[in-house]
Amino acid sequence: MPHIKPHSGFSKILLKVLGGGVLLAVLVIGFLGYLTPGMRINWETVATMCGF
Repeated sequence: MPHIKPHSGFSKILLKVLGGGVLLAVLVIGFLGYLTPGMRINWETVATMCGF
Protein backbone atom coordinates (compact mmCIF):
# COMPACT_ATOMS: atom_id res chain seq x y z
CA MET A 1 0.00 0.00 0.00
CA PRO A 2 1.61 3.30 -1.05
CA HIS A 3 2.13 6.00 1.49
CA ILE A 4 0.02 9.10 0.71
CA LYS A 5 1.72 12.35 1.61
CA PRO A 6 -0.61 14.72 3.49
CA HIS A 7 -1.25 18.17 2.08
CA SER A 8 1.24 20.81 3.01
CA GLY A 9 0.13 23.87 4.97
CA PHE A 10 0.20 26.07 1.87
CA SER A 11 -2.04 23.77 -0.17
CA LYS A 12 -4.57 23.58 2.69
CA ILE A 13 -4.74 27.36 2.83
CA LEU A 14 -5.01 27.54 -0.96
CA LEU A 15 -7.90 25.05 -0.97
CA LYS A 16 -9.72 27.00 1.74
CA VAL A 17 -9.28 30.29 -0.13
CA LEU A 18 -10.44 28.78 -3.42
CA GLY A 19 -13.40 27.10 -1.72
CA GLY A 20 -14.38 30.35 -0.04
CA GLY A 21 -14.11 32.20 -3.34
CA VAL A 22 -16.34 29.67 -5.10
CA LEU A 23 -18.90 29.85 -2.28
CA LEU A 24 -18.87 33.65 -2.40
CA ALA A 25 -19.36 33.61 -6.19
CA VAL A 26 -22.35 31.25 -5.93
CA LEU A 27 -23.94 33.36 -3.20
CA VAL A 28 -23.44 36.59 -5.18
CA ILE A 29 -24.93 35.04 -8.33
CA GLY A 30 -27.89 33.75 -6.35
CA PHE A 31 -28.44 37.12 -4.69
CA LEU A 32 -28.27 38.97 -8.01
CA GLY A 33 -30.69 36.47 -9.51
CA TYR A 34 -33.10 37.08 -6.66
CA LEU A 35 -33.07 40.81 -7.38
CA THR A 36 -34.32 40.36 -10.95
CA PRO A 37 -38.11 40.82 -11.17
CA GLY A 38 -38.73 37.47 -12.86
CA MET A 39 -36.91 35.50 -10.17
CA ARG A 40 -38.46 36.98 -7.05
CA ILE A 41 -40.13 34.34 -4.94
CA ASN A 42 -43.72 35.02 -4.03
CA TRP A 43 -46.52 32.82 -2.70
CA GLU A 44 -47.69 31.85 -6.19
CA THR A 45 -44.30 30.49 -7.23
CA VAL A 46 -43.90 28.65 -3.92
CA ALA A 47 -47.31 27.04 -4.37
CA THR A 48 -46.40 26.10 -7.96
CA MET A 49 -43.13 24.50 -6.84
CA CYS A 50 -45.02 22.51 -4.19
CA GLY A 51 -47.54 21.25 -6.74
CA PHE A 52 -50.58 23.23 -5.63
